[in-house]
Amino acid sequence: MGAVRTKAFPSEPESAAAARHWMEAAAAEVEWDGSVEEAVLCVSELVTNSLRHAGAEVRVTLYRRGAALWVLVKDAGPGSVVRKHALPTDVSGRGLEIVERVSSTWGVMAETDGKAVWFEMSPST
Repeated sequence: MGAVRTKAFPSEPESAAAARHWMEAAAAEVEWDGSVEEAVLCVSELVTNSLRHAGAEVRVTLYRRGAALWVLVKDAGPGSVVRKHALPTDVSGRGLEIVERVSSTWGVMAETDGKAVWFEMSPST
């Protein structure tokens, strides 16, 4: 495993922007060669989902796995992660669809103290 970066963000609206800025800096720190903008987009969607639905602290962890970037977004809130199929007229509900389209792969892990969504991006993603 390569360099690991992790940061917790409080359950407040400003945390989505803070997570985007942190992700941009952390990806540079681990010297990832892929699309930082797309990784930041995925983190933004996942952190926003956690803030909206969990109402709990959100922890973001990233590390290099070979040439790939692996990111985990975890919260301690109740409930489960459900990928919606938003209609063109819906104003929300596309976060996991965006992560699915932009990342190489993604998934959900049930945790004893909450839930986590992860994604991986290769440099060519």
